[in-house]
Amino acid sequence: MRILTLSNGLDIMCGLDESHLLERLDEITLNSELEERDQHLAQQMVVRGILNRTRKDGSLAYVKN
Repeated sequence: MRILTLSNGLDIMCGLDESHLLERLDEITLNSELEERDQHLAQQMVVRGILNRTRKDGSLAYVKN
């Protein structure tokens, strides 16, 4: 487990899988660049507020919060 501080000042705990994914993500990462497991994990992280989902050139992308 790891504690992250979000941009709004909130502290949130995340698991090893989530922290490893965060380390691998670039500033903006396209959904198509992720494996299926990482896509599902990224969607869960959007719900928890760790990542933001946006569109880049018509494709779904994730940005660190």
